[in-house]
Amino acid sequence: MRIPAGYVVFNPIREGHGDSQGQYIDDQFAAEKQAHGALAAENLFVQLMEGPQLQDQLAGLAYLKSQPDVDTSRLAVVGCSYGGIQTLLGAEAANTGYKAAVAESPGAESWAGNVPLQNRLIQAVDNINIPTFLLHPEKDANVSPGYTLGQEFQKLGKPYGLEIYPPFGPADQQGHCFGGAAGFHIWGPDVLNFLSNTI
Repeated sequence: MRIPAGYVVFNPIREGHGDSQGQYIDDQFAAEKQAHGALAAENLFVQLMEGPQLQDQLAGLAYLKSQPDVDTSRLAVVGCSYGGIQTLLGAEAANTGYKAAVAESPGAESWAGNVPLQNRLIQAVDNINIPTFLLHPEKDANVSPGYTLGQEFQKLGKPYGLEIYPPFGPADQQGHCFGGAAGFHIWGPDVLNFLSNTI
């Protein structure tokens, strides 16, 4: 899909999401928690995110790079929620060719109390070497990921931006991921400006 700003947008559906084959990650998490406890489930969540879920992202990236109308010298990765986690893990991965990353509500619904996830995303920030934009609505499930990861970027002197958007507009656009595509008008101009200055 090409959007008016001139970008080609490709939205891969990772396994277990939507109509994609495989078991949904939340179901795997719940089963592991029931069988082996919370910490085992949290560790499994991280393993799935940095394993098969990331591999799905990278498979989508390989497909995108094969398309003749894609400028592979100007690639960015963008995602929300679990996709925000994937944004950071993809930005960390070697040889992707990503030039910038935008993580919206990254892990906001799974951050609290999940120390393995917190540590893994901080580790990702330590390894990311491209400009990264973190954003949350103020009424997100949790804005701690943005603040914590932003502080890590700042401590390391890496190029990043952090924006916490105050609530305005319809209620369904004030929470997690700004309500999806309907909330694009809230953050879209800032993201497009970020991308135009980085890729």
